[in-house]
Amino acid sequence: MENPFLLIEQRLEAIEQSLNHLLSTVNTNSPVVPDPVEEKQKFSISELSIYLKVSKSTIHRYKNNRMFPFYQAGRTVFFKKNEVDKALLAFKTGKTIKY
Repeated sequence: MENPFLLIEQRLEAIEQSLNHLLSTVNTNSPVVPDPVEEKQKFSISELSIYLKVSKSTIHRYKNNRMFPFYQAGRTVFFKKNEVDKALLAFKTGKTIKY
């Protein structure tokens, strides 16, 4: 069972990121600067399923079909947020990315 406090923290971080993005788009005088901490963020399968709002089995299917680059140490699998975002953008624009 997942830690409910971890889930709450992840959701609050997502809300904070969304608010920061909205604020930066409203204030056109300040450019959007990527957060270096966010660039290094890693997701487990559970965390990525929450981020993408899909089931864990869908994430496993995406992993098996190599839709996203992933890293594995033993049985632990993780995804880098910036790479997932790039893959989603490429999919949305119809581009092909080789891993």
